[in-house]
Amino acid sequence: MSQLPPLTDLWVFAEHANGVVPDAILEALGAARKLVDEARAGGRVVVVALGPGSTVLAAKLGQHGAHVVRAADDEWLGGYAPEAWTRALVAEVQAAERPPLALLFGATRGSRELAARVAVRWGVTFVPDIVKLCWRHGQIEAQRLGYDDKVQLTVAGGRVLVLRPEVGDSRTFRGEAVVEPASGAQDGSDRRVRLVEVRKADPRTVPLAQADFIVAGGNGVKNFDLIWEFADLVGAAVGGSRIVCDDGRLERARQVGESGTVVTPRCYIAIGISGASQHVRGMQDSKLIITVNNDRRAPIHDLAAMAVIGDAAEILPALIAQVQAERAQAADAPAERPATASCTRRERPKPVNPLAMLQQQKKK
Repeated sequence: MSQLPPLTDLWVFAEHANGVVPDAILEALGAARKLVDEARAGGRVVVVALGPGSTVLAAKLGQHGAHVVRAADDEWLGGYAPEAWTRALVAEVQAAERPPLALLFGATRGSRELAARVAVRWGVTFVPDIVKLCWRHGQIEAQRLGYDDKVQLTVAGGRVLVLRPEVGDSRTFRGEAVVEPASGAQDGSDRRVRLVEVRKADPRTVPLAQADFIVAGGNGVKNFDLIWEFADLVGAAVGGSRIVCDDGRLERARQVGESGTVVTPRCYIAIGISGASQHVRGMQDSKLIITVNNDRRAPIHDLAAMAVIGDAAEILPALIAQVQAERAQAADAPAERPATASCTRRERPKPVNPLAMLQQQKKK
């Protein structure tokens, strides 16, 4: 690594909602901190957080690697405000005494759109879909995927960088971030785009590549109505192996695998899938993999955090009954928090827990 300019700062945009910072943002923050620590040039990681509750998040952002948090709690910056965020971010960058070498974004839908807007307004190079970052000859070198992930490209000197999930490490650090007001936030009276309503996406219509929770069925599932019923109950998208799409049990758009859709959900439950190599390559990067198959030697079990050996025709009805019983119990309990069906970070409530239900079924 060639000599870097002194006081090299990297900035990260911290998208947040309802007091929660997405994992993708924390991963981008971890990647920025790693680069700054490797440079040893006296640089800092500066995080810009916009919208109500931004200042409160400074402690969490500091724990994940931020040296400085520039926050603006203005109401007009809340919700979905790409135009306002673009103006505020570019104003922050241009007014900074130590302009950032690069501005990093996590792989959230809002940040992807915002990054492109910021790059155009700032007039700098935009590099999306990054899978690796490193220093080379005093510049940040980014490796990104292109042409439907079939080609890996190397780009040096990018200034607005969008990282793919899990490129960075969202580990924690000691120390606190210095909180500064975001001076770039100005009057929002000319805001043209306003958030009117937020509707939860229907898992049946969410593209598989964007789903956080997938229940997938294979040739071992004869009655796919059970897969749909279970997925609907727990709020998951439905996927399948190539053979069930070939014979018409599922539409082709729901095929998971190298010859279908490559997915990286937080939770992937594979039921009746043996684990052909092309299917495995399409889901092996899922954060939590649970498998159900009556063949204990099925290759899919090698990827599983938990493998259940059993017939899908017996396991699925039991799981459906378990979910329905938990929902009924939660509905009867007073002052309970709303049930959410997801495989998310531990601080969120998870009344419907697929892993726990499978463990209970295994004991039976």
